[in-house]
Amino acid sequence: VSASDVRTRLKRRDWGDRDETSKSANLEEIVMANLLQHSDGTISARLSRKNHLEVVKAFWHHKPSQLFELIKCPTLILSARMGLDKTDRQVLKEELVREASQKIPISKAMWLEDSIHDVPIQRPELVASILMSNISNGFFDETN
Repeated sequence: VSASDVRTRLKRRDWGDRDETSKSANLEEIVMANLLQHSDGTISARLSRKNHLEVVKAFWHHKPSQLFELIKCPTLILSARMGLDKTDRQVLKEELVREASQKIPISKAMWLEDSIHDVPIQRPELVASILMSNISNGFFDETN
């Protein structure tokens, strides 16, 4: 795969509703930093196929819901969502967020609407304002 092909696809990508900080960043370069770019113009993954498959296997076998009750610190759950379509994946995500909210003693769940998976890249101002607001109102204080 050539770097120019990937850059062309990135230029056409729908990044969703971006804030000013995101618009001032070069998202194409941020994504390309995840790849190795070779002198012949091709790119490759930074991880070997073997290492990538080990990561996929670990994700597949990892069950975060089994760990929810072990979390004792204040936890802010920020979940991205694009539209209100009830796909199987979205229904599962909503169930996991609900379960986490019930099992983590001090938690707050917020849906970041019209947001892609990489919300800190797409809407860094939103993420920062949510964190600052929760810091200011004492959500993360030890006595919460």
